[in-house]
Amino acid sequence: MMPFLGLPLSAGIYTGPAQPPAGGLKPTDAPVLRAKGLSLIWQDRLGETDAPTDDRQFLQATTGSRVQEDPVVSSNYSFPGENNRRLSFVTFEGRPCLKASYFAGQHGWMNYRNQYLSQGYREFGLCVDIKYPAGFDLRGPSNGNIYGKTAFGLAVGHSDYGKPGVASAPRGWAGEVTEVKDVWGGALGVNFKYWPTVPTLVRYGWYPHVVGAYVNGADVLRADKFSDLWRIAGYGNEEQQDIPIGAWHRLELYGRVDTNRRDGVLEIWLNGVLLKQLPNLDLGGWVGNRGITSGAGQLVGSSGGGWRFRGIFIREMIGGTTSLASLVPQYGGAYYAHNWRVYGRV
Repeated sequence: MMPFLGLPLSAGIYTGPAQPPAGGLKPTDAPVLRAKGLSLIWQDRLGETDAPTDDRQFLQATTGSRVQEDPVVSSNYSFPGENNRRLSFVTFEGRPCLKASYFAGQHGWMNYRNQYLSQGYREFGLCVDIKYPAGFDLRGPSNGNIYGKTAFGLAVGHSDYGKPGVASAPRGWAGEVTEVKDVWGGALGVNFKYWPTVPTLVRYGWYPHVVGAYVNGADVLRADKFSDLWRIAGYGNEEQQDIPIGAWHRLELYGRVDTNRRDGVLEIWLNGVLLKQLPNLDLGGWVGNRGITSGAGQLVGSSGGGWRFRGIFIREMIGGTTSLASLVPQYGGAYYAHNWRVYGRV
């Protein structure tokens, strides 16, 4: 077990989120992010007198340009009886939470919410308490595996990326499933997997739309629209990290933009213990010529880059192609996310 930097090993023992102090305010601390020198810049208002009442306004005044649910009927599929609003506000075990529901026999349609902060940050992080309740069982048809995106990610990019009033194309939403020549930012999120053969765990892994990485002495750009890091030749595969079902956990995501295409970092911490670090990343911070000569993106030419973290995002969905019959959960279920704290350092 690895202690987090600057704190004793005992700090990694987590017994659940602290109850709010008198007056109703939620705790603000994020031990790992604070130890790295970051400061609190935003906290959700659930449970407070000015709490939002609509999950589409969870981020309140910091809500960005992308507030979206997948349609249940499109030119490619039709499921008119299904519910595509899967996020809600509830009190669970005495704590105000954002709840993500998976409905039995229905697809896990994408619910997307992004935050936009006018100030950009070189270092950034999210701290949130999560729980998959005992008995959580998201198996698919014929007891198959279920995988997808989950409700946590850090958004990095140009000041137009995710900004209210900026059109979705070519720049406002150009941070995922987009070739590097066309990007204006990067959605640095995590995926999940649920395997019925290991029913006590949910597995998380980074799914970051990075610009590239420094590999074997060379700067290498991501070569396709997607974000599995093994697609960057030589970087290595991104293994999954175990999240035990049935207990509260403090999840902290940390990112630092690069200064030279080679020193960007992403980290996942659970209960004060480092689960996974992704080093040597190009996250768009360095300004200069990356050899991209054409495209609609901000990195084209000799002065691309200068990106900063702009907020968090929620991309809650099952699968990459949600309409697949193989990704419909048999029993459904839900998980709960309490006390979202966003930290940053300019």
